[in-house]
Amino acid sequence: MNPIKTNFHTHVRRCRHAVGTEEDYVEAALKSGLSQLGLSDHGPFPDVDFGMRMDYRELQEYLDTIDMLGERYRDDIILRKGLEIEYLPEYRNYYEKLLTNRDVDYLLLGEHFFYDTAGNECNTYKIPSTD
Repeated sequence: MNPIKTNFHTHVRRCRHAVGTEEDYVEAALKSGLSQLGLSDHGPFPDVDFGMRMDYRELQEYLDTIDMLGERYRDDIILRKGLEIEYLPEYRNYYEKLLTNRDVDYLLLGEHFFYDTAGNECNTYKIPSTD
């Protein structure tokens, strides 16, 4: 049996609930013998902060950092640019722009926020009140 040599689900300090920089994760991946690493911090939204994710103002710096690290470590590991993002149908155009205009390699579904059938906001980061 071959051990897994990839990881496409990682979060860095930008999401406000993890520690370490993008480069810290690259170095840890190299020490672990990974051949590919996907950086997939919680993606921001341009007009609302759903909590526990990078601020929209950090998005370009995050993407630029991954590009720079991809060049620096190109002989050692393949880096993929990703974002863990909620699927909300009204943001479909935004998701497409991330993949095309921002050169994001992949979007990882992380369903932490949704609307129930009555249209009420449900956020799995918060435990709903039973009152």
